[in-house]
This record gives sequence, C-alpha cells and structure tokens, in this order.
Amino acid sequence: MTSGNEFENIIQRMAQNKQSNVAPQPAAIKLLSVLAAFSTISFFGGFIIMVANTIVNDAYSNLDALRPGISFLSASKLFCVFLLITTVFSALKNAQNNS
Repeated sequence: MTSGNEFENIIQRMAQNKQSNVAPQPAAIKLLSVLAAFSTISFFGGFIIMVANTIVNDAYSNLDALRPGISFLSASKLFCVFLLITTVFSALKNAQNNS
C-alpha cells in the first residue's frame, strides 16, 4: 500500500512549509482590539444588570432600597469593575499555578 507513504509525504511537506504570509499586527492595534472587546462585553453585562434591576424593581414594588434603579452607564461600570477584578484574580491564580 502506497497510501500510507503518500500520507506521510503530504504531512512532511506541510510541516516544512509552515511559513506564514500574514504580517504581524502592531501592538497598538492589538491593544485597541482588546479594549474594544472588553468594552463590548462590559456594555452587554451592564445591560443584563440593568434589566435584572428593572425586573427586581417591578417584582417588589415596596423594596425602596433599589429605587429609582440603576442607569445603563452605572451598570456597565459596575460590570467592568467586576470583570477587571475577576480577570486579575484569575491571572494571579494561573501565575501561581504555573510557578
């Protein structure tokens, strides 16, 4: 059977031709893309917090502790802080496990 030899030849040629034609992105573009993704996730999380607060306010009309409600920007900032703290602690835990 020559199919096994042909398959090995194909794999060897693929392993030898691993040169990438894609130019690496500059650091500024990487940073901007990470910040854009982080802010998008924060805004979606803030929207979820705001909707949850509205649901609680509608369900418990006598609960004055959460009135008048949370604004979208405040909810987004709250979620952003939570996301930052979670990211920092998970990075510290990974660094501790790797050392």
